[in-house]
Amino acid sequence: MIDPMLEHPGAVPVGEALDLIQIRVAVAGRTKSRRLRDRLSHLPPLDEKGAVAVREFKLWVRDDGRWLINDWNFHRCGHDAVFTAKRGSKAVWEFNNAMRSMPNAMHAHGVLFRVLERRGSPKQIRKLVVASGGRTAQDMGLLDTILVWPGETVRALVGFA
Repeated sequence: MIDPMLEHPGAVPVGEALDLIQIRVAVAGRTKSRRLRDRLSHLPPLDEKGAVAVREFKLWVRDDGRWLINDWNFHRCGHDAVFTAKRGSKAVWEFNNAMRSMPNAMHAHGVLFRVLERRGSPKQIRKLVVASGGRTAQDMGLLDTILVWPGETVRALVGFA
């Protein structure tokens, strides 16, 4: 695939393999080449057992253009506490984005997400699925932001450290 907008001439085409980093270790003025391990870290399997709550977030826009999450708007409510969570607990958060919407980047300070499932994804996202539950490659790690497409529902495991 080429860059259709010609915004990144010379860039590696989308979907192609890409070398991200080269590490050189200098020892006493010499450079040594060493092979990195095949796996640099380990992420435990998804486990939603023990999640204390399933919390639903409905994302939508009113006819007057005001964006809402569960009928709550930041400009109207400011930093009012919407819910509390116990340190060390975990919960499942379900983001439901209205069809008449835009892609919403869901972000919460101080927590990390693990995507459990995507449902109702647009066709271009369904083509990128690499794992069960409709998950794509970018869903496979610890995330601080999840992009939720119009008409899509994303279920995520959230840990409260």
